[in-house]
Amino acid sequence: MKFFFPTLCALALLSGPALAGPNIPTTVPEGHEPIKAKVENTDPAHYTINVRQLANTNADEEAETFALYTRQRLPQTCGDFSNTKITYQKPAKYKRIFNLTDKPEILAAIKQYGCVVIPNVPAEG
Repeated sequence: MKFFFPTLCALALLSGPALAGPNIPTTVPEGHEPIKAKVENTDPAHYTINVRQLANTNADEEAETFALYTRQRLPQTCGDFSNTKITYQKPAKYKRIFNLTDKPEILAAIKQYGCVVIPNVPAEG
């Protein structure tokens, strides 16, 4: 019984807002061009995806926004970063490398939802 109170306090601390993660805005993927991606590198400084997927064959590359998803199927909810400036490099036709070190909320949305809505911007370099 003497361990009950400290354990209860520890559980309260662990479930508090400090570990809850960033507040992620969400949206539905409808209205955004779906792009299936395979994650090749999870390092936030060099987060690399490969978009060479059969599911992307008829994708509208001129769409205003993309619903970039990493799961088998397009989820019903995506993190909404449609108004967030996201830069990337395109070292090969299907590869995209993002520096997400200053955008942990995008990484959290990918982990939680398997999908993020991002704007269509040209690659750097």
